[in-house]
Amino acid sequence: MTYTHAQQQIVPGLEKELSGKDINDEKNVCLPPEEAFGSVDPNGFKEVRKDNIPAEDLKLGSTLQIRGHAEKTLPCACMRSNKKPWVLISITLWRGKL
Repeated sequence: MTYTHAQQQIVPGLEKELSGKDINDEKNVCLPPEEAFGSVDPNGFKEVRKDNIPAEDLKLGSTLQIRGHAEKTLPCACMRSNKKPWVLISITLWRGKL
C-alpha cells in the first residue's frame, strides 16, 4: 500500500497505527469500527430487483452506481445476490448524500 502520511488519505485509526513506522516496515492492524469506517448502519442496506442491475455487476463486492433523488450518480456495493429476484446492496456509501 502506498500513501502519504498525515494527508488524510487513509482512515484515522490506520494512520495512527502507522505513525512512527519506516518505509517498508510491516505491521498487522485490526481496527474497531469507530477508528475505521464507522459502525454498521442496519438501515444502510436496500433490496432491489436483480433486473435493475446489469448482469456483469451481480457479483459479491462489485461496485455499482445508483441515481439518487437529486439525480446524482452515487456509489454502492453488491452485498448478496442469492435471493431471487432480489439483490441486497449496501447504500451506506451514499447515505446522507441524496
